[in-house]
Amino acid sequence: MTDDYYSVKDRISNSMLNWLEVSPSYFLTQLHKQEKATPAMELGTVVHKYVEDPAAFKVADVIKPPEKMEELVNFYLQFKEMKAKEPFVEAFKASQYDSKMQKSTYTRFSSKEVVNYMKFIQESKDSLVLTRPQHNTVRRVKEALGNHEFAKKLLRFEGPIGNEVIHNEMDVFWDYKLSKDKIVKCKSKLDKVIVGESTIDVVDFKTTSESPYGKMFKIGESGYAPADFYATGFLRSYLNYKYYRQKYFYTEAVKQSMDIEGKEVVFWFVVVNTTTNYDICIYKVSNSNINLNYAKPEIEALLHKYYDLFVACIPEKQRAEELII
Repeated sequence: MTDDYYSVKDRISNSMLNWLEVSPSYFLTQLHKQEKATPAMELGTVVHKYVEDPAAFKVADVIKPPEKMEELVNFYLQFKEMKAKEPFVEAFKASQYDSKMQKSTYTRFSSKEVVNYMKFIQESKDSLVLTRPQHNTVRRVKEALGNHEFAKKLLRFEGPIGNEVIHNEMDVFWDYKLSKDKIVKCKSKLDKVIVGESTIDVVDFKTTSESPYGKMFKIGESGYAPADFYATGFLRSYLNYKYYRQKYFYTEAVKQSMDIEGKEVVFWFVVVNTTTNYDICIYKVSNSNINLNYAKPEIEALLHKYYDLFVACIPEKQRAEELII
C-alpha cells in the first residue's frame, strides 16, 4: 500500500474513535492537529527501527524549543524549501499565532537556542532524531527486550522462523461492515505482524509508569468495562485507555485485510515499565468476555456515530443518544 497512513483523511482509526467518544468537536480539533504536523513516533515504531538500524538515529544535543515554537520551525523549513518569498511570515501564519505577537515571536525565533536547533534539524534531515532522554529510554528498552527470552523470541530479534513473513509498522486500510448499506472505511497501524503457517501474531508495544504486571476482577454488570472491572498495574491502563477496544479493532483489521484461512489471529501486548527497572510483562489477549461483550458494541456504536456525522452528514442535533439514569 503506497498511501501514507497519516495522509489518508477518509478513514478512521481506533485512536480517532477515542477522540469521537469525547465529543465531535474534540474529534475535529484533534484531526486538525494531526493534519498540521507529522505525528511523533510511538515506542513500538522507535524500537523496531532502533533494533533494525541504530545508526539511522541521531541524538539531539541541542535544546528542543517549546511545542509551539517547534511547530513554527517546522513550517519555516517547509516554506523555505518551497522558496517562499517570506518563509517566516508564512510559517507564522500557518502556526496560528496571534498577529500581534509577530515581532516578539521573531525575536524568540532568532535566539541562539532556536537557531542551533534549526541547524541541527537541517543537518539531520535524513536521520531519525531522538532527544538524549528518548535515546536512553529506547536503548534500555531494547536491552531489556533482548534479555527477556520470551520477548526476544516473540519479537523475532534473530529473524523469522521458517517461512514466516514479518511486517513491522504495518499500515492496514480496511472496511468495517456495520450493515449492508453502512460500511465505514478504517485504517490501523500495527507495530508488528508475524504471519506463520498456522497463526498470525499481532504484537503491540505499550509503556507504563506503573507495574507492567496486574490483576483484573469483575465487580459489576453496568455494561461499561472501566466500571465493571477492578484492575491493578498495567491492566488498569488496559481498562481506562480502552486497550480492549484496540485489540478488537486491530484483530478485525487483520481479518478483513489478510488471508487468514486456516490461521488463528493471536494478539499480544508487550508492556515495558520505563520509569524504574524496565520490567517486562507479555500478555496474550484472548477472545474473552471483556474483549467481545464490551469491545465490539463500543466500537460499533462509535462507528455508527462517525458514519452518521461525517459520512452521511446527519447533524448532531438530529441524532438521539439514549440516556438511562
